[in-house]
Amino acid sequence: MQVSFGKTGSTESSRKAMGGRSSTLVINSEPEETSAREEENLSDLTASGKTTVDVAITGVSGAGKSSLVNALRGLSDFDEGAAETGVTQTTMQPERYPHPIFPDVTIWDLPGIGTPDFTAEEYLDRVNYSQYDFFIIVASNRFTVDDVQLSQAIQKMRNRFYYVRSKMDISIKNEKLKPDFNEEATLQKVRKYCLDNLVQAGIPSPQIFLISSWFRDKYDFPLLQRTLENEIEALKRPADMYIEFNHFLN
Repeated sequence: MQVSFGKTGSTESSRKAMGGRSSTLVINSEPEETSAREEENLSDLTASGKTTVDVAITGVSGAGKSSLVNALRGLSDFDEGAAETGVTQTTMQPERYPHPIFPDVTIWDLPGIGTPDFTAEEYLDRVNYSQYDFFIIVASNRFTVDDVQLSQAIQKMRNRFYYVRSKMDISIKNEKLKPDFNEEATLQKVRKYCLDNLVQAGIPSPQIFLISSWFRDKYDFPLLQRTLENEIEALKRPADMYIEFNHFLN
């Protein structure tokens, strides 16, 4: 599967955020880029009439996608209304969940790619990829060829996406067994590994967040939440403008 690349919005501030300086927000660091993105979004909304935002959580099976859906909604895996999780594949079709802050935003838990039920060749069509506005690609170790192909398909649609490296608590726990363990050095090592892996695969300046869905106050999870909320706001503003414009015409 070969897909041409679209605009990725590479900036110096994005590179700093990926480098571990979590005090620097990735989104809205350059108003001109956000404004251009809003114009594109408004153009798409005017054509489709869509006034909601759909965020898709995707990636290989077992990466922790459902746990991330729950964490973004402020839930544990065992709370009422949480997305189902398990040691085997539990998400067999796209499942929708309301965002806890934005009532017109839906978080979608997509089935894992790369299983006999969802092969890479048919995955995009089966999950109806074109309906989503924004994507988070999740991996619990390295990002695979399937993840890269998903990225290329998303770029072709001119949509934005992040990479999330999940289960960092497990990685840190394992690294603590080493006598020379240093948490910050471990985080930087994982971040660089993910970045080099994706750049080598042809993804320029990927935005990567290292998180644990069980520890929402640690690693990059607070930054991921703030960045996603800013991204949603950027996507919602053209929708609000479309509603006002449509109301004016009527």
